[in-house]
Amino acid sequence: MPFGIGFKMLLLVASICLAGAGALAARRTAVTFSVSEAVSPWVGQAIIFGCFFALASLNVSTGLWGLAFVSAAAKINGLHRSVLPNSLVGRLNSMCIPAVTFALAHTFLLTPFKVPSESMEPAFKPGDIIIVSKVGRNHGSFLGGYAPERGEVVVFRGSGWGDYLVKRVVGLPGDRIRLEGKTLILNGKVIPELSAELDLSRGRFQELGKARFEVLHDAARPWMDLRLAAVMSSSFEYQVTGATFETQVPADMYFVMGDNREHSVDSRYFGSVARSSIVGPVLWKVRFP
Repeated sequence: MPFGIGFKMLLLVASICLAGAGALAARRTAVTFSVSEAVSPWVGQAIIFGCFFALASLNVSTGLWGLAFVSAAAKINGLHRSVLPNSLVGRLNSMCIPAVTFALAHTFLLTPFKVPSESMEPAFKPGDIIIVSKVGRNHGSFLGGYAPERGEVVVFRGSGWGDYLVKRVVGLPGDRIRLEGKTLILNGKVIPELSAELDLSRGRFQELGKARFEVLHDAARPWMDLRLAAVMSSSFEYQVTGATFETQVPADMYFVMGDNREHSVDSRYFGSVARSSIVGPVLWKVRFP
């Protein structure tokens, strides 16, 4: 039974939140609805976020998803016989399916990042491509969320220190972290493999396109005193005594450090990282010669 105009309009509006809903309204005499289906998610995002940036770049995957639904609906309803050549519809389908699959995987499952500096050597070198899992973060409401484990390497959103950083989880919520000169003490136990020299540099950052990447300190710049580090950090409570400081990791926060601590800007600078800022764990790396 044909859909009424009111129901078609409802589906079109619904497609702003759920790409593909408007494709259900596609009929031989409703080509406009099919075309609108591919456009409406973009318009909806621009309205919701109130900026052109959303229209231009926020939801390419949603647009492709909508286009795939439109193509499928048109083919099912015979529109391809009266509007588009069969060969063109076939090409559209062959392009949409892999594009949508890749877009959905990139949005909800896996995403690549490039290691920007030497802060995670020797495990990861500058230029390494790492693949990060986003499953727990995107579907936390019904999969229980993602809780990093100690020793795990994670990617997270920086706050004033770069767009994304790659570090290793050292402290979990409730852990007490103590640094005595060169020694790291976790919950009263010395961690030998992490007891490297504690060098806190001022560090530098440079703008590369739209992303800020960590730049290694140069030898001419003075080392940062622990007291200065405590002043600079607004979200991190240090207890400083000489060359020693101590902190307890807050709830739902994680203390992260670079493996190459002499050349790493990490929780010693900006404090613990909120779980909501963590994109996910690193699954594997791709290193090109």
